[in-house]
This record gives sequence, C-alpha cells and structure tokens, in this order.
Amino acid sequence: MKKQRAQIYDKILKENLESAVLPLLQRYMGITILESKPIAEALHSTIKREADYLRIVLTDTGEEFILHIEFQSTNDRQMLYRVAEYDGFLRRKYPNLPIRHFVVYIGSEEPSMITQLEENLVFKGFQLVNIHKIDYTAFLQSQIPEEIILGVLSDFGKEPPEVIIRLILRRLKQLSNNENDLHKYLDQLNLLSQARKLDSLTAKTIKEMPITIDIRENALYKEAIELGLKEGMEEGIKKGMEKGM
Repeated sequence: MKKQRAQIYDKILKENLESAVLPLLQRYMGITILESKPIAEALHSTIKREADYLRIVLTDTGEEFILHIEFQSTNDRQMLYRVAEYDGFLRRKYPNLPIRHFVVYIGSEEPSMITQLEENLVFKGFQLVNIHKIDYTAFLQSQIPEEIILGVLSDFGKEPPEVIIRLILRRLKQLSNNENDLHKYLDQLNLLSQARKLDSLTAKTIKEMPITIDIRENALYKEAIELGLKEGMEEGIKKGMEKGM
C-alpha cells in the first residue's frame, strides 16, 4: 500500500515539477533556472532506477550544472547512498560539470534521513601505487612467488631486462613447491610481462632456463631438513643421556 501511494506521489510531482517544484528551489535555495535540457541517458540500466528529475541547467548567474531532484515520501535509510550512486554515474559521464542534488521530502513523519557523509566516508580520490617506480629488489626479496612475479613490472634501474627476468625465474624456482606451481607462476609471469612488452624476451628466457626443480634448493625443504637435523640431534642427546644414566 505504501509503495503504491509513493508511486502516485511520484507521478503527480513529476507531472507538476516544472510548474511547482522548480519555483521552490528559487524561493528557498536561491536557484533561478533560465534554461534546462534533459539528460537523455537512462540511468536505470546502471543503477536500476530512473531519476525523478535530471537536467543540465543554466541559472541567472551564468552557472551551469546538473540538477538532480528526488521525491521521497518515507524515511529511507539508504537515501544518501542512492543519491551517491547517481553522483558517481553522472560524474563519470559529465566530468566537467558540477552536480547539485536535492531530495524533496513529502512524508508525514519528521525526516530522519542522513543527508551528509561523514568526513572519512567522503570520496576525494585514491592513492596511486606505480609499480614501475618500485625498485625490483623489493620484489626479489619477497618469499611470496605471486609478489615476486610483479617484479617484471618494476623499476629495473640500469639493469638489462633479461638480467631481471633471470633473477625472477631463479627466485620462482627456489620458492615453488613443485613443478605444477612453477609452471603456473611462469605462465603468470609471461602474461604480466606483456604490460612491459617483455613477453617475447620472457618466453625466450624461460625456454633457455631449465625448469626442473631441485628439491634440495627449495626453501621449505631446507627448513624441514634443518628442523629434522635439530630434532635428530636433540633425540640423540636424549638417548645418550638415558644410556649414561
């Protein structure tokens, strides 16, 4: 019932928007619109809902911006995020136009919707991590094969690419538990190297290097051997003490 009533409200307000609602903006928000043109793109294909009012407007002060109006008859806790969805879509389509959002509330209850995002939730941009600027040694020192692979995208300094690729291959061989894992890492390395246009050189280097794993060079194997030797020595000492007693 509430949904049907809200749809009726929406229909009436949309029909009367130009005549009734826009003067409200002039009276209470100080916005006098001289010209407007509709935004043709259907938003519902992206965010599943068509905006109630969406226009590019020109005001009497010469300001041009996108005007977005929504009508709301209930306290929707998701309203702020719904508006944020519209904002994100519109900013992508019209990066050079400012956007102003208004929600016209017509409900009988006191509105309790959040209208502003907290400071730490406001999108202001992102931090850029440029792998091309990170020294290759940072990746070679890793104990994680997936991270070492990223070294092919890093800063090689004055080192020739083939040298770095060989170092990466050597580390991958050392850290791979079996040949299946190694082949997987080599495939990933070859694919990623395309971003630096090094895939031909990478493929050539892989073919030239033996890819059979020497288990004795595996880091986990070495750790297991060291642990086994330590436990064996401790067991031997224990038995020796028991015999001496």
